[in-house]
Amino acid sequence: MTHTTPTQWLTAAFTIACLIIGAWTEARAHGEWYEYDCCSNRDCRPAQANELRFTPEGVLFVPTNRLFKWGDRYLRPSQDAESHVCLFTYGSEQNSARCVYYAIGG
Repeated sequence: MTHTTPTQWLTAAFTIACLIIGAWTEARAHGEWYEYDCCSNRDCRPAQANELRFTPEGVLFVPTNRLFKWGDRYLRPSQDAESHVCLFTYGSEQNSARCVYYAIGG
């Protein structure tokens, strides 16, 4: 029968605490300005340069060919220097775009 030493318990507790704090910090930073109706506090990520195409009509999310028209409530200005996309799975649709946060200046 093996016994766990106090050092092993402390190491395990510290590791778990770090994981929890890291996850909370990431979620909090993410949730600072992504609205819940777009990302549910988990679905947004930075957009790759080739995923978005800016057009006179709006912003096209190239992988799914979805056009977010200017004025669409799901097309919003980003609050940092990057564009972001909020993806979700709905039924058989994988990575369906719900929202696009576009970098000012495209």
